[in-house]
Amino acid sequence: MNKVELTSAVAEKMNIAKKDAATYVDTVLDTIMETVEAHEKVSLSGFGVFEARETKARTGETNGVKWSKEDGFAPKFRASKAFKERV
Repeated sequence: MNKVELTSAVAEKMNIAKKDAATYVDTVLDTIMETVEAHEKVSLSGFGVFEARETKARTGETNGVKWSKEDGFAPKFRASKAFKERV
């Protein structure tokens, strides 16, 4: 399912216009991204937790090409127990 299909599903389930559903979906996703960007957790009961986890600096080599990555943060999602049981 992509974002357009999600928007259509929300519109159908809520019996609202797709334009309104798109606004709701965009607002929820933007709020989650802004919160995680600020290094805060977003915990949705029965769904999961979105958070920014710290990553350590590291170096490596791929196909003879050396690379390095600085310390930073990466977005992570941890599914809730209820979500895992449904899947």
